[in-house]
Amino acid sequence: MQNPSRAPPSPPLPQRRQQQQQQQQQQQQQKQQQQQQQQQHQQQKQAQHQQQQQAQPQEQQQQQEQPQQQQHNPAAATTAAAATAAVQPKQQQQQQQQQQQQQQQQQQQQ
Repeated sequence: MQNPSRAPPSPPLPQRRQQQQQQQQQQQQQKQQQQQQQQQHQQQKQAQHQQQQQAQPQEQQQQQEQPQQQQHNPAAATTAAAATAAVQPKQQQQQQQQQQQQQQQQQQQQ
């Protein structure tokens, strides 16, 4: 017969280690979920930036057409076209950078 006042025997060491490992894994999973939520917010912001950039080239095309119609001075029309052409490469670079960021975020999620 066992003495009821004695404390129950402690579980063997291997079981204790497994319990600790499981708790750590759950904490890591929660961190991963938080990272995914932050990444989704960043993607939404990037999508908004891309829409704004796509709307700008249309405005620049209108600016190019107006100098040719209103002013018959060929020098003014070429300078306006050169100015808009200099701005467009910058926008293309920005779009490429955003696409690279999105690819990096997708890799992190996987």
